Amino acid sequence: MTVPPSSSRSITSNNASSAAPAGTMKTIIRSCLALIVVAGLLQNPTTSYVQWYRGPRKLSAEQDLAVATRKQPLADDTAISIDASIGTRSDQSETSLQGTADTPEFATAAAGTDTDTHTHAVSDIVPNTGSGSTSVAKRNDNQEEKHIKQQGRKKKNKRKEKQSSLISGKKSKDQQLESLPPLDSLIGDLNEDITGDVQFLLDFAIVGFGKCGTTALINWLDDHPEINTIPKEALHLPRKRPALMVQKLHQMKEKTLLSQQQQNSTSNNSTSTTNSLQGFKNPSDVRRPESMAYIQKYWPQTKLIITVRHPVLWFQSLYNFLVNEMGRSQKFLRHTSLIGGPHKNTAYAHTGKGEFHAILSLLGKTPLNTPQELELLQGFLQEDELEQYWPPPTPGLPNPIFFLDTSQMSDSNETRAAQFRYDLQDFLGLQQPLPPVPHVRPGKDRNVDESLKMDICAPENDVLRAELMRISRKAAEWMRRYFMASNSVAVSSPEYLSQEILGKEWMQDPCDKKKKKTKGEGTAKKSDTMASEEAAAVAASQG
Repeated sequence: MTVPPSSSRSITSNNASSAAPAGTMKTIIRSCLALIVVAGLLQNPTTSYVQWYRGPRKLSAEQDLAVATRKQPLADDTAISIDASIGTRSDQSETSLQGTADTPEFATAAAGTDTDTHTHAVSDIVPNTGSGSTSVAKRNDNQEEKHIKQQGRKKKNKRKEKQSSLISGKKSKDQQLESLPPLDSLIGDLNEDITGDVQFLLDFAIVGFGKCGTTALINWLDDHPEINTIPKEALHLPRKRPALMVQKLHQMKEKTLLSQQQQNSTSNNSTSTTNSLQGFKNPSDVRRPESMAYIQKYWPQTKLIITVRHPVLWFQSLYNFLVNEMGRSQKFLRHTSLIGGPHKNTAYAHTGKGEFHAILSLLGKTPLNTPQELELLQGFLQEDELEQYWPPPTPGLPNPIFFLDTSQMSDSNETRAAQFRYDLQDFLGLQQPLPPVPHVRPGKDRNVDESLKMDICAPENDVLRAELMRISRKAAEWMRRYFMASNSVAVSSPEYLSQEILGKEWMQDPCDKKKKKTKGEGTAKKSDTMASEEAAAVAASQG
């Protein structure tokens, strides 16, 4: 039997001690015990000192994992060499081992039956001849190899997760198309009645008011990649055909999902066009309580957009539109009074259509329970409205509303213009930002007879303009004090809209501003002429 050098040195020392008169029997016994331990270890070199002494010990899953990953070191009292154990454990070796055998550290060190994962072999306790550094190097190599394998498994798992996400993304689009309810489950056989839940088909609607920039607004929104709209004006609700609108919206949704599916089949990007909103525009819907009743019944969560415009400027635009683009003759338009008239959409131009606040009050967004508010509405509500729709039910229309003045779409202040785009984007729930609003005049390509156009500031329209200003002041006060205060009405730059636009611009006749500008230009032109004449006179006198 070959004895390790460290043990040989201990034995030599002990033999020398036994020859001395001062030697004791106790030292000889320690040496014998050490030889017995070494002999047992050399018979089974894969067995640790602790295991040899205590016998095999079964590990728990947590302890086995700790040993395999080298996260829990060997207990201090077992990780000492045989020299130290011989020299210091003669009296307390058994007591120390028995006292620590039940501890987690000791149990972890005691495990060693698997030579591939358990590294606390005999070389950790009793180093062989010339193999101490080799054992440590082998253990380090094993740890590095395990680390490399772990990193390889992590990269492989990441590749699998990425592939799985791409596949699941494409499947989600297919599932969306498959989950689209069939049209016959939403409307009746004759396409007259709505029989299913159709809320998911309509995300927003521009419902008012005509000649307040609604065409420019819908065209601007329709250019956004996340928005699809019904072409032209949707006349289904005023014609009492909501099922036809469902059919149109269902076709749009199916077409959008098919387009997304085709894009995903030819692209690795499974998140392309993840958002798709559908909407329509009919600025006369807000004037018709029947149309709003359809929206409340079938689309109570649809977001509504309502635009208004200074009544004086609005009336001039309406009149010129009917004359030049609708082919109405001036005689036809003026054979009835331009002042008064119903709120509903008609073929005529009259001031009653510009009573925006009276029409909005029927939506039930304001309290309508104070004398101050009712005073602003007094004399503006029509008889049929008072009989059929007044007072509006409480709570009123549940749909959220984005309210704006037309001038906000062409605001020259870049900060407010950017805020307007952001607020509307947030209201609609768009992921991508809205671009700047293009400056477009609908119908500008048509042949327009300038001689037929109305100049609202002409003296013959002073009485008409006075009525429009009366409406403007009452409407502005009601909208800024009550309508904008509703929790379900959203606006952009509320202080600017309330104080500057409604509080100042709507309170003043725009023709006064125009006259002052014209007068100022005339004065400046006259001053320039006088200055030129004076300069010519001076030059002549000098000549």
